[in-house]
Amino acid sequence: MKVLLVDVDSKIANLALMRLATYYRSRGDQVELYRHRGRKALSLETENQPNLVCVSCLFTWNRPVADGLVKLYCGRNSEVIFGGTGFDHGKTADQRAHLPPEAEFAPPDYGLYGVDYAVGFCNRGCDRKCQFCDVPLKEGLIDPTKYRPPWTWVPDGFKKAMLLDNDPALYGDAQHDEIFRWFIESGVKCSITQGYDIRCVTPARAALLAELKPTALKFNEKMLYIAWDYLGIEGWVRKNLPVLLDAGFHGRDITCYTIVGFDPKTEGPTRVGDPAERASALHRFKVLWKEFGVFPYVMPYNNRRDDPWIRAFARFINRKIFKACAWEDYRRRPE
Repeated sequence: MKVLLVDVDSKIANLALMRLATYYRSRGDQVELYRHRGRKALSLETENQPNLVCVSCLFTWNRPVADGLVKLYCGRNSEVIFGGTGFDHGKTADQRAHLPPEAEFAPPDYGLYGVDYAVGFCNRGCDRKCQFCDVPLKEGLIDPTKYRPPWTWVPDGFKKAMLLDNDPALYGDAQHDEIFRWFIESGVKCSITQGYDIRCVTPARAALLAELKPTALKFNEKMLYIAWDYLGIEGWVRKNLPVLLDAGFHGRDITCYTIVGFDPKTEGPTRVGDPAERASALHRFKVLWKEFGVFPYVMPYNNRRDDPWIRAFARFINRKIFKACAWEDYRRRPE
């Protein structure tokens, strides 16, 4: 059987598709990968007409493109299955698409993407209840009994790994320290891709993280990802950023994600031009960059494009234009 794995929008190697590749190849099937990368065009040419197409979509804003790909291959008489948060957002765990049991526990086929880093979870779920996040509904609370140490999923010989755990800072000290101590002692570079909860920083944990030297997604520089999504945690930010800096981090070693354009009261987008949301975004930027030298990174809620101010502010921050000019000067430019 000919199997086509379609990666609509993954930024890194897609763990589910790599496991599917192992599963289907173990059955003797021919497996091919197509990375769509979120492009709008639906043209998709492969060497052979597949019997089965597996489509993975991670981001809801790419759902129309993913639906188009599903329709395209259904029209070519291929069997099509699909999954990922882009398709399943808002559904409970039992309503979502799942890998076959044989694939769920299959080792990833890293040759599918040709990457030299491992990808995996020590645990899933999150004990926070951020209203804009799909994880609590998708994966539930953290279950310590499902913990898998990193040495069980980082293959021998790999010197880089992406830790996909939603919030490892919420783990008990024993599991938390075991994970990061293993990376330190093994010499495997670790990127804490989903971020480290600033509210859980302590002097001991900050010292461990400084010794770990977490890396950016490209493994090319030291980088710890944190988040400041609600103004209400400002006290934690002000209290614990200095703890990280005292432990040996520089401001340039920290990136802080800030969601903009989300209204906790309605659990949806803020109204276009909301002055309170603009003030919140600017305040977080000024605290992070001007007081602590930490790089902010703006994430427009649900990749919204209806508010020109939010889009301009995201460009100003994420392209680091703020290092060259003031926001007020940048805003004088035409929309």
